[in-house]
Order: sequence, then C-alpha cells, then structure tokens
Amino acid sequence: MLLTDEVNLLSRVQLFSGIKGSKLKLLAFASDRVSFAPGQFMYRQGDTSDCAYVILSGVAEMMADTEDGPKTFEEKSTQDVVGEGAILSERPRQYSVRAKTPLETLRIQRSFFQQLLACCPHTMAQIVRALSDRDVKMADLVHVSH
Repeated sequence: MLLTDEVNLLSRVQLFSGIKGSKLKLLAFASDRVSFAPGQFMYRQGDTSDCAYVILSGVAEMMADTEDGPKTFEEKSTQDVVGEGAILSERPRQYSVRAKTPLETLRIQRSFFQQLLACCPHTMAQIVRALSDRDVKMADLVHVSH
C-alpha cells in the first residue's frame, strides 16, 4: 500500500475526519505498518496503552476477560480503529484485541498524535466526542457479554 492509499484510507476513518491535507499525510507517514498473524494478540486487557491501530485489511476480534474466560464481543475490519482511547489517555487497555485473519494495520503512537492535535486544536473536540461515544458503546458491549 502506498502512502497516498494510506492517506485516503485515513481520510475515510471517522475519528480522523477532522484532520485534513498535509496533517493527514503526516499522520500516515509517521504511522508504522504492523502485521499480525491469525490468533496473534495486538494487545491484551490490562496492558499499558501507548498507541491505536487502524485496520488496513483483515478482521480483528475484541475480547474481554470474564469469569468464564475470554469472550469475544465485537469484530473490527478495514477502516476501523482499535485502541483509540490510548491516543489520548494512558489508562490500561480495557479489552484485548486478537487477529482473527491475517491483519495489516497502521500503528499510531500517542506521542505523535498528541503533537499533531497541538497543531490542529479545532479537531480535538470532535475526536474527544468520538472517543467518548466509543467508550460508552464499548462499556455496554463488554457489560452485555459478561
């Protein structure tokens, strides 16, 4: 995938829709491509959070630890973001994410994303709102799966 392809994909991700032009290109350029094999964890519940992942291709399973063991509560695929709370907060991961199929992602480091937001403060409110909505939905999904 070329940088222009990654920029086009990021522009279609709701979380990043407020970031335009050269800033979006910089985000794509500064992100790392990371591949995961089926069954490989991107991260586990309780891990330290320092990045988010944009799925370029493949399917990931979101799982929560329960008394009966890990339970899958949602799947994510192309253009979805996982671990997005980590780009604004240092709290531990609230759920685990594992590759269900071969998975290609862009890893966005918190430190870089926060620098980018400092240059684009008008997008901060939109991103915080999207993350807050996502956290409420995730809490409902995790709670239902218990």
